[in-house]
Amino acid sequence: MTKHDDLKQGMDIGGEELKTAGAGRMFKWVVVGFAALAVLALVGGVFSTLTKVATAPGRVLDRALETGNIIHNYEWFHDTHAAYLSRRNQIASYKKVATDSQALLELQAMRQSCRDLVTKYNANSTKTNRSIFKGRDAPSELDLNTCEG
Repeated sequence: MTKHDDLKQGMDIGGEELKTAGAGRMFKWVVVGFAALAVLALVGGVFSTLTKVATAPGRVLDRALETGNIIHNYEWFHDTHAAYLSRRNQIASYKKVATDSQALLELQAMRQSCRDLVTKYNANSTKTNRSIFKGRDAPSELDLNTCEG
């Protein structure tokens, strides 16, 4: 074996070491890169959540003040009040003629329907996001006792 062969063999061994050392560094940078991406994703997620929390009140106001929502709530109060008045009149009229057990059951059903309308109306009247669109003509609340006729 000549000196040249020894040198060549040493270079091969050194080249292998160089390749191994280069692969180790490459793996290290890949791991560091993935770790950095994971940290960025986590920070981005936290930032996104904080932004959603911070802007939530504005989004609620935007939704409450949408034209469709205003009209829907205004009409709901007036329609429900009209249904309540109609049901009250039905109860008063039916009360005069209800004599048999079937008619008395129907009268009780009308009263329950009236109580249901009153309960929903009064519940929505206490909700700020709905009651502000009630208008001047709709009462602030309905009397539950008027459903008895």
